[in-house]
Amino acid sequence: LGLEDVSKSLREMAERVGKEVETFAERLDEFLDSLPKSRTYNAVLSLVDEYQSIAKDAAYKLEVEHRKERAQLLRQEWTHRAQVS
Repeated sequence: LGLEDVSKSLREMAERVGKEVETFAERLDEFLDSLPKSRTYNAVLSLVDEYQSIAKDAAYKLEVEHRKERAQLLRQEWTHRAQVS
């Protein structure tokens, strides 16, 4: 597993997470603007709970994807090493 591969994977993950955070902030602003102030607190808690669940699911999927990519790279590396030996 090369440093460039890890770096690329982390950059891609950061870009995806950044876009999701930006979308969340935009939706939250729209949502809060549409509510009476008296309902804002409970509504925000509900919304944050929902996004927390979405974020956990996304993190799990990214972890699974990363493990698959890492396993594939390790297999390739070991295959190469076995051929060189």
